[in-house]
Amino acid sequence: MTGSLETGKTNALSTRQSNPDADLEPEIITLAGRDVVVYPTGSRIGVYYEYHIAFEGFDVFIHKDITPKNEIAQIRVDYRAESILKYGGLYEAQSVLLDFLSSLGFTKLEEKVSRLDIQVMIDIPVSAFTKLFLGDHDVSKGRNFTINGKKKRWGKNIETFVIGDISRIQLCIYDKRLEIIKKHNAETAYKYDRTKENIGSEWWDDKERPVTRIEYRLGREALKALGVNSLEDFRLRERAIVEYLTHDWFRLLEKEKVRGMENEAPIHSLWRHVRNLFKEHFCCADVPEVKWKNPIRVSVNSIRLIKQGIGCLSSAAGNIYGVLGSKKSLENCMREIVVVDEDLLEKYHKRVRLREIRQGVKYAEYVAQQRAEQDRARERFNDRPDHHWRR
Repeated sequence: MTGSLETGKTNALSTRQSNPDADLEPEIITLAGRDVVVYPTGSRIGVYYEYHIAFEGFDVFIHKDITPKNEIAQIRVDYRAESILKYGGLYEAQSVLLDFLSSLGFTKLEEKVSRLDIQVMIDIPVSAFTKLFLGDHDVSKGRNFTINGKKKRWGKNIETFVIGDISRIQLCIYDKRLEIIKKHNAETAYKYDRTKENIGSEWWDDKERPVTRIEYRLGREALKALGVNSLEDFRLRERAIVEYLTHDWFRLLEKEKVRGMENEAPIHSLWRHVRNLFKEHFCCADVPEVKWKNPIRVSVNSIRLIKQGIGCLSSAAGNIYGVLGSKKSLENCMREIVVVDEDLLEKYHKRVRLREIRQGVKYAEYVAQQRAEQDRARERFNDRPDHHWRR
């Protein structure tokens, strides 16, 4: 399989090499009975994915080292609107994708959702929402709002409203018709078949009808806090997550809010309509309620820090000294790289002091406590009758 992908990349790149002024064009190959587009370059998404392929609305990124590792996702997938529309839903599209990957020899060991966007469309202008928001009708956990990409002086024509942080939760209300016209040109936008398919001809053909998309974007931090690691986790919590997003996280009130009375205030009819649209599309309620749970903060893992430091030192030694003949030579080179001077000592003392302040205990006392706990654990282990042979 990787051989076919490598050939596709090579063929795509050879076109550019023969004509340096030509654009990089992807290559079409056949994998598992499907026509697949292979892009000439990979993509960096945290780590570098050597292969980027696309088919039927899926963008698939494959790591060159396909052996399982704990910290690297061998395959990363973006589900585009076309795949969801083609197969009648997100979960149906996932089933098709898994069958395709299985036919290539992959087995799903673990699944993690890094971002999830849910949206509905409404034929009410964006300005109707921003008017209520600016009139202090909102109850929101989001911060840092922008209108038309600005925090102030956004002009008369309201096109977009964004509030929140994309790494957690972000709400975006925007003019979808105008976005498409800007992305393409005004002459061809109304002939753009994919757009008509995604939006629906009954919306797109009526040029005077507002096409406003209301979209919640959930980043990895939010998904973890809401108990979502896989698409199945989301499916079981659909209705509960929609309730949290459209009520607890952001809602618009009928009247201007009064501090301390937000929970008793009735929701605006416009926002009730939005909530009903979301509930019609996301209706599974196997898990009836979700609550935001902040992750448990884990202390720094010293072993990982040491491994990371050794890796950085090895890379630096390789760049400076090149090939070395023995372990002793490498050790000497690393000693030359690491210079313990007054600045380093000062940084060390500062980090120790910071840890003391955070934990409320002197570092020497902390180390002594840790060693004492290890000794007690060792004694408890050795005192167990079935482990006397381990002494």
